[in-house]
Amino acid sequence: MTLRELVDSIVEAKGWTPSALADRVNLVVPQRDGRKQVVWLSEFKDDGEAMVRFTTRIGGTGPLDGPRLRAALELNARLSHGCLAVQGDELVMTATRPLRTTTPGTSGDAIEFLARQADLYEDLIY
Repeated sequence: MTLRELVDSIVEAKGWTPSALADRVNLVVPQRDGRKQVVWLSEFKDDGEAMVRFTTRIGGTGPLDGPRLRAALELNARLSHGCLAVQGDELVMTATRPLRTTTPGTSGDAIEFLARQADLYEDLIY
């Protein structure tokens, strides 16, 4: 399965809105109270194997002082899937899967989890 086929299958199953950029595809995932979370999918190679990475923004790193950074790392330790990371000047939540073994169903579930947790963590950390 290609990244495009995976995205098309997820969009068909979940009804989310996609938008393609040069190096990634964004999916807009609805959240509580009319909020939404953008999760982007990007493909890369690891030892020649195609991988797909799901990433969503939680907030900027500027406000991450000692207590907030500690809180973020404590939340990270309790995650059942994915992880918190710093990408550029943003705190993000991310998960990675081999493209050849992931399915639209499990990927859709992973994306939903990341979006829900990132939306919650934005409130808790910031």
